[in-house]
Amino acid sequence: MAEQVYFNGNIFTQNPDKPRVSAVACENGRIAAAGSYEDVKPFISEGTEVIDLQGKFVFPGFIEDEETYLDEEELTDKGFTSIAAFDGCEPDRASCTKIRFLDNPCIHRNSLKFGNCDMAKDAIRQLTVIAAEELGRDDIGMIEVGRLADFTVFEENPIKKNLRYFTNMHAEQTIIGGVIVYDAEEALMDEMYSLMTEMLV
Repeated sequence: MAEQVYFNGNIFTQNPDKPRVSAVACENGRIAAAGSYEDVKPFISEGTEVIDLQGKFVFPGFIEDEETYLDEEELTDKGFTSIAAFDGCEPDRASCTKIRFLDNPCIHRNSLKFGNCDMAKDAIRQLTVIAAEELGRDDIGMIEVGRLADFTVFEENPIKKNLRYFTNMHAEQTIIGGVIVYDAEEALMDEMYSLMTEMLV
């Protein structure tokens, strides 16, 4: 049975055989089912966490490389779920506490980048399925049964946005192995609480 089921979403899988679904079931950190709510319903048991995506837009988790200028909090805020070492660099595994660290080194520095893209849909493809192919990984980069349950969730659909707009977008949620590791609303509440605490000291 699934530990998590996400439903009622606009889920862009990057899988040409099944490009759009509305629900996924996650079991042992991997995708156990992807389709409609009826498809994932058999995976729901008493202990399953069932999460309503409320129409949000979901993509496979984004893949970055070790030479990123972002720290882990910023990476998850931007929807990155995996980080790959750049060939020749010593990876900082200690800094990867929430994000997934990939042992595969990235041989070409620009292979995970999207500087030549014009539209968000091309950048998303570059950050997901193409990046996974560059790294020789068949367990990430696509929302498909058997792959790791890593997702990026947006409140607003980025597909038709230009690249500049997309690079300034923040993820609503970042999910790694089926578990929500970043939630924008919770992060905002934590920040407000910290500011109020500092004011009272």
